[in-house]
Amino acid sequence: MNKVGYAIFGTTKGLEVISNGLFKDLNIDGTLYLNTTSHTDLAINETVLLIKRIPTNPNNLERKDGVLIALYEYAGQNIGNRPGFIGSALCFKDKVPNADKIIQGLYFLFNKMKLNIDAKSKIKSGYATWVKTVLPNPNGNFGLFSTQQLSYTPLVNKTENLVVQLSNLRSDSISLLTHVCLNYSFHNINHLYASANTAVLNKLLKNGLKKINFLDVFNYNPSIEVLGNNLQLLSGQIRRLNEQQKKIDSEITNKNYNFRVLDAKYKDILTRIENKEKYISSYIEEEKKYKANYEGAKKKFDSIKLETTRLTAKIQNNKPKDVELAKLAVEVLKKHVSLNDWVSVEQFDQEKDEYTKKT
Repeated sequence: MNKVGYAIFGTTKGLEVISNGLFKDLNIDGTLYLNTTSHTDLAINETVLLIKRIPTNPNNLERKDGVLIALYEYAGQNIGNRPGFIGSALCFKDKVPNADKIIQGLYFLFNKMKLNIDAKSKIKSGYATWVKTVLPNPNGNFGLFSTQQLSYTPLVNKTENLVVQLSNLRSDSISLLTHVCLNYSFHNINHLYASANTAVLNKLLKNGLKKINFLDVFNYNPSIEVLGNNLQLLSGQIRRLNEQQKKIDSEITNKNYNFRVLDAKYKDILTRIENKEKYISSYIEEEKKYKANYEGAKKKFDSIKLETTRLTAKIQNNKPKDVELAKLAVEVLKKHVSLNDWVSVEQFDQEKDEYTKKT
């Protein structure tokens, strides 16, 4: 969407407009019609300036974040004797204007449009003969805007139609446009008419429009007061948010402490589990060793049993003089053979060897 649009217009039969840029984007050529029924009509040599707020988002017509400025002068229609007007206009959005450049451009187009008026203040011909190339390129850089964002901050919801008298329409309109854009007290305007002609002002006032003093647009006290109140509200909100933040920080600190406690408990439990696992592993290893020793002892025990059987048989076959000695050997074997005492088995081996030597 374009940031600016230019237009020239006049009433040859009805309203006829040549426009470009933002005028076409927003389809607002029809808003250039001067409301001669409810507001005013113009007589010969009468001129009026109009500033109005316009919405630039078709989906949000309540937010009038753009500005339209138009200059009107009386001109009779080229057919018949019906009164009418000619004029020029600019509309813009997004940035605060360099008002002197805007007014300069407005009058440049207006003077081009006046070339279509004859000496009797009648439009010479239909708009088909108007010079269409007079409109500047809406993408051109003519220094029309500052870098400051154009805001829309109305102090009240109710729109107003206002009238202001200027000493010099061209020069005073520069300050008027600047402060209407900047002063929040005038962001709710629907129409703001300005003229240096008392007759025009009286016709506007007769139709119920509200008169303001030119100096009113320089008065920022209502805006400052509202902004001060808003600042207090925001300060209160910030204070409450800070208190909530402190609460949250405290809760986070407590939760971090609880987490550290739980983490320490978890590590302690984990250490205990690891120690249990080590104990179980050690127990399993000991059990394996015990089973191995048991198997070895059992084999040894079985061997001793065989030896005992052999010795018993030998006793039965020996001579009487060796019987007592053989019985003694058997008693020694019985005394020392035990699956629960590995040392006894070793001792038995020694005693058996000694006995064998004797026999």
